[in-house]
Amino acid sequence: MTLEPLCSTAVDDQQTLIIQSHYDAGTGTVRVAVSGDVDAGSAGQLHDTVTGAVRRHRPIRVELDCRGVTFLDCGGIRTLIQCQAAAESFRCQMVLVNTPRLVHRVLEITGLLDHLDVQDP
Repeated sequence: MTLEPLCSTAVDDQQTLIIQSHYDAGTGTVRVAVSGDVDAGSAGQLHDTVTGAVRRHRPIRVELDCRGVTFLDCGGIRTLIQCQAAAESFRCQMVLVNTPRLVHRVLEITGLLDHLDVQDP
């Protein structure tokens, strides 16, 4: 199994968003681990990371590991939808994994559990 680190990014705003991504050529999977607040100020970096990885590697699957997400607002929600659309345009499945209760609840309230592929641990 070959893991190719794609990026490790920190966005300095009032809160920090840390994004780490790796490509596993053996499984054709990009794994993006997100920690911190995913909001209007930081969501663009997440979008750029996911869409850039999809364009570069053309994976069959993107796993968005949300274990470290501490906040999700409408800007973050919009970005998740945009990332999913970008993945689908390349015939790639995007899956949210390790979703904390907070993220799960926001997606439930907004009705997005039925539209995003959320796999609970």
